[in-house]
Amino acid sequence: MLDNTAGFENLMRDGAAAAYQSGAGEVMNSAQSDQPYTFLTLRGEEASVCLAEFSQVQRYRDFCRIEAVVNVTFRLQPSLPLQFASVLTSAAILPGASLGDMRKRLIRSAVNLALLLPNSAEVELRKTA
Repeated sequence: MLDNTAGFENLMRDGAAAAYQSGAGEVMNSAQSDQPYTFLTLRGEEASVCLAEFSQVQRYRDFCRIEAVVNVTFRLQPSLPLQFASVLTSAAILPGASLGDMRKRLIRSAVNLALLLPNSAEVELRKTA
């Protein structure tokens, strides 16, 4: 069952990271917090998320998942320029998990998908050429 609840929008505002409401959606700006959100990607690279914006957040109660469009700005190395991606992703709603943890899982999923999807498109182009 699809649940477009207005109260669930608080998912992106509550939690450890500073957040605010913008016209385009919910924004998590790590520049307002002490440290950027840093984690290891599936490829083993360390990603540092500078900005994450959430929109079209939906909760699927039947499948215990949350889905959102995540606009994320991240950096893989300090010497490389910032990368931007807009990804539709989902994450499991774990019992007892905080809203900040859920937000971080959505961000991690979006960055991993952004890094893996261009590679799969290049492979398909090579197959057709």
